[in-house]
Amino acid sequence: MHSVARARRQRDGRASATVEFALIMPVLFAILFGVIDYGLLFDNSLNARQGIREAAREAVVQTAPTGACATQTGFLAQAACTARADIGPLAGTAYVKAFYSSWTTGQTLTVCTLVQTKGLTGMVPFPAGGFTRARTDMAIEVASPVPAGATSYADALPAGQDWSWCS
Repeated sequence: MHSVARARRQRDGRASATVEFALIMPVLFAILFGVIDYGLLFDNSLNARQGIREAAREAVVQTAPTGACATQTGFLAQAACTARADIGPLAGTAYVKAFYSSWTTGQTLTVCTLVQTKGLTGMVPFPAGGFTRARTDMAIEVASPVPAGATSYADALPAGQDWSWCS
């Protein structure tokens, strides 16, 4: 009789542990997915800053683009392509704007990016709709030859977004 009561307590203990786990599991998964999605947002933010800085640096010293970016038409379109490639968002899309007023030594090249992070789960609300902004201004170092083409380039943005913050 004593062993029957012990077996019943063990069964009851396992059953209650299973019920408790079933109750807490959704909360744990929500936290886990939130950590993953926000990790992607922060990764995209860091990559955006580093990517546009690298692309701007290559542009101001007139380093020739490689790969698919070399086939782009226009100097700033190539720089924007390089920035998108350097950013390489994991779970989203990068948009780039680049401009300068005069291609002379000491003048400024500005490169901005807007990265949209969508996340993996879609369950986590992101601040600013998941849009991360980054901007870098870099002094032009190699002024000759003067790049051919337009002095500005901008990707078309999704509805509700604009480049007003990057001017």
